[in-house]
This record gives sequence, C-alpha cells and structure tokens, in this order.
Amino acid sequence: MAGFSLIVLVAGTLPLAGPVLLGAIADGVASGIAVGDLIWLAAAVGLVGLFANGADLLVTWLGARLAWRAANELRVRVAAHALSLGSAWHGRTTPGEVVDRVDGDATRVGELLARVVVRLAAAMVTLAGVVVLLAVQDWRLGAALAVVLAAGAWVLVRLRDLAVPSGVIARQRSGEVFGAAEERLRGAEELRALGGGRYAVDDLKRRSTLTLAPWRRQEVYATVIWSASMLVVVGGGAIALLGGILLQRTGAMTIGQVLAAFTATQLTRRPLEQLAENIQQIQQAGAGASRLAALLAEVPLVRFTGARALPAGPLEVALDDVRAGYPGTAEDALSDVDLRLEPGEHLGVVGASGGGKTTLTRLLHRALDPRDGTVRVGGLDLREVSEASLRRRVAVVTQEVQLLSASIRDNLTLLGSVEADDADLVAALEAVGLGAWFARLEQGLDAELGDDAGTSAGEAQLLALARVLLRDPGLVILDEPTARLDTASAMAVTRALDALLDGRTAIVVAHRLATLERVDRIAVVRAGRIVEQGPREALLQADSRFARLVEAELGAAT
Repeated sequence: MAGFSLIVLVAGTLPLAGPVLLGAIADGVASGIAVGDLIWLAAAVGLVGLFANGADLLVTWLGARLAWRAANELRVRVAAHALSLGSAWHGRTTPGEVVDRVDGDATRVGELLARVVVRLAAAMVTLAGVVVLLAVQDWRLGAALAVVLAAGAWVLVRLRDLAVPSGVIARQRSGEVFGAAEERLRGAEELRALGGGRYAVDDLKRRSTLTLAPWRRQEVYATVIWSASMLVVVGGGAIALLGGILLQRTGAMTIGQVLAAFTATQLTRRPLEQLAENIQQIQQAGAGASRLAALLAEVPLVRFTGARALPAGPLEVALDDVRAGYPGTAEDALSDVDLRLEPGEHLGVVGASGGGKTTLTRLLHRALDPRDGTVRVGGLDLREVSEASLRRRVAVVTQEVQLLSASIRDNLTLLGSVEADDADLVAALEAVGLGAWFARLEQGLDAELGDDAGTSAGEAQLLALARVLLRDPGLVILDEPTARLDTASAMAVTRALDALLDGRTAIVVAHRLATLERVDRIAVVRAGRIVEQGPREALLQADSRFARLVEAELGAAT
C-alpha cells in the first residue's frame, strides 16, 4: 500500500506538467525564443503525456490487484461470519439473500475499489495539484477554484448521502427477489403438482415491482449528480479563463500563465466525469457495504476463544444443571438438565417434536451455549475447547445430508479437510455398506456425484456416516438419521451405525424407536426437561414412558 500510494501521487501530479509546459511554449512564442528550444518543450509535453498514461496504467493494474485481494478476503470473512450465525438468523434470512450478500455485495465493493476508487485516488491528487498550480500563478485564482471545488464536493456528497438509502432498499428488495426465486425453484415439483405455479409467478412479479421505485430514484440521483459535476467543471474553467484575462491585462500574469491556468482547470473534467459516470456503481457499492456491515454486526451465538484439546478415545459427556434458550426469546428451550454418559456409552434420546431434543444436541457440538450450567465433554468445559479440536473429535450427522457437486473423494474428505488415503476412503465406504455401490462405479473415487454416481436418500445418508467414520471422533451425535428414509434404507443405515458407533460415545435422537435397539440408555425429553432416563432394557420392562412409546409405535405398525 505504501508503494501503491507513492505511484498514485506520481500519477496524479504528472498531468500537471502538461499545462505548465504549454504555458512555457506560449510565452516562448510570444517572446521569440529559438525554434530548437520550442521543439524541446514540445517533446517534453509528449514525454509527460506518455509517462502520465503509463503511470495511470500502473495505478489501474496495481489498484485492481489490491482491490480484488481485499474483496476476496471480505467475501471469505462475510461467508465465515454467516456460517457462525445461529439458526434464528438463518431462519429469517433466505439462502438467496445470503448468497446475494456474500457474493453480490462483496463483488460490488470489489468492483468499486478496482474500477473507481483507485482512479479517483489519482484524480483527487490531480484536483489538489490544480488548485496549488493556480495559487502559484495567482493566489486569487487558486482561492476561487478551491471555493468552487469545495462547494461542488459538498453538493455531490449531499446528493450521494441522499442516494445511498435508495440503493440499500433496492439491494434489499433485489435480495428478497433472489430469495423468493430460490425457494420457489426448490419447491418447483410440489408447486406444479398442486397448481401453485401461477401464485409463484404472481408473487415474483409483485416482489419485482417493489424494486422499481428505489431503482428509479437511483437513476434520478445519478443524473442530478452528473449535471452538478459538469457545472463544477464549467465554473472552474470560467474562473480560470476570465480571471486570467483580467489579471493578464493588469500585467499580473502572462499569456502563457493564463493558458496554463485554463488548461489545468480542464484536468478537473476527467475525475468529475468519472465520479458522475460511476455514481450509480458507488451507490450500489455503498448500499452493499451497508448491508455487509449489518451482517457483520450480527452477533454469533457462539464465540470460540478456548485453546484446549479434547482427549483421545471415546469421550465422557456431562451436563450439570443446564438451562438453554435462543436469542430473541426469554423462554428456555431446556431447563434443569442433568446428564452423564461414560466413555463409549450410547444414549438414545426420544420425545415429541419441539420438546428440546435438537437443542440438547446443539449444546454438545456448540451450536449453542447454555444460559446456565456447564456442558463438559472429555472432562473439559466446551467453552475452553478450541474449535478445531471440537470439530475433529465431535461429529454430527443430521437428516439433512449435504452432498457436494464434486467427486466421491472430495465428498468424503470435505474437499481435503480430512487427511486420508484412497485405501482409507474405500474401507470407510465398505464399513457403512456402500461397497457394492462403489464397485459399480467405473471412475472409482473420481466419480462425480450426480453425473457419474447417482445416490438415493439412503445412500446419501450412508455417505454421511462414512465421512464421520474417517474423522475417527470420540463422540458421535446422530439427529434422527433415518427420519426421511424408507424402511429398507433405514435398516441399511441402522446396520451401518454398528461400525460407526463401535468404541465411541454416541447420542442418537430418533423418532423411529427401532433405531435405538443397540443403545445402552434412554433419555425421554418433554417440554425442555429430561423427564425419564435409565438403561434401555430396564425401561422396557418397567411401566415407563419409553415402554409406552414403544408399545404405541408397535401398535401403529400393526
């Protein structure tokens, strides 16, 4: 940045040499200096133009390089921050809006920095140089031009401030259109089947119509700003020309100095034209920056500050008088929770939807922190554990399996986040029951999911289990892994769990109680409390809530 700033300074001051040399030529002609000297002055004008354009090209290249590096870092930072936010924020923000902020707004800021700001930086140096040059010729000309430029800058800044809110609203409404379109496309099959296509089209039309007014206001402001900038150029030129003529008649300036002053004021045309021509881009980038700032101001549910590492092997789990809830609500999702799991023990968690089962699992992989009490894994308070250690030693499998449009190798290693050779990958596939499926693939681990290798819902869930197996975690959390599977697929996943859970501590949340046949203990969650827990076999033989749930499921099956 220091070297770039120096180049900007040179690129901004070099054009000022042109008017000075032209003035010297005019005075030389008037005074009758030698032709050879005039030729040298003319050659100097050409060289100045050549070097000025070269410096401008260098500023553009280096500026774009720095700007895009900054924009890419911004994009990564915003994406990482969005991923750290809780389910409440993602619940009120559609995926389309998130993509528009992370990619669209960051790109607009990058384009502004690369195409506008770096050029305007050199242009601002030129504007300041023009004022200094006129002040050197005559302080009154310099002062008058400074007043015109200051007044013009104030007007342009005020107009920009008025225009940016319209840009924010326009970008927000565009993001809503993207979000609505993404949701409609995701449910396209159901919309067609239920005859909801007309509603979806009308809804998008209504949302698109709402973007018209703020975009129109942006266009109006852009036109007004362009007109104001041209008035500044005309005003500066008129001051230099008329003031110079009057001063020349009094003998205070030469013809060459008047020419130099007027020509220098014309250098203000380019930066002001650039500002006017790019005002809409500046508005959009300003709106994008405001939206990015608002996103970055969102406070994550969890902040990782610990540096301790979880121990090797199966992990002990302990929840001591835990109370937990979500931001924006004073109501507790869990309260008075006490739970102990010995290393290698398997716990099944059952209960009605909304009772707090998922909240319990979120505490154990720190998607949520307790309001009161302590969550310990491997004998350590999770708030003291580093994020890297937690992600490596605690694995989560949900019913929402995310497969990448990539090779099987990249899907298993999550693009290289897990170090494993091909033999380990194949062994993991075979361990979860995907050996026969994998053997049919001609390209092996290089087969692209979706193109070369189709997957059913059950196979996708088994791939997720293979991912976890490769990480070799000490605690595995399974949040209803068979909830959306048919009976055959659910049985295949249940068999694969034997290989995954062997020698590991496990917590299995399930509605299908058959999934819990191999767990050691059961915890029944209701209304945010653990209302019953104990060994699975003992609860089955007693008059327990769990036994009644099993009886109800068997009765429904018959």
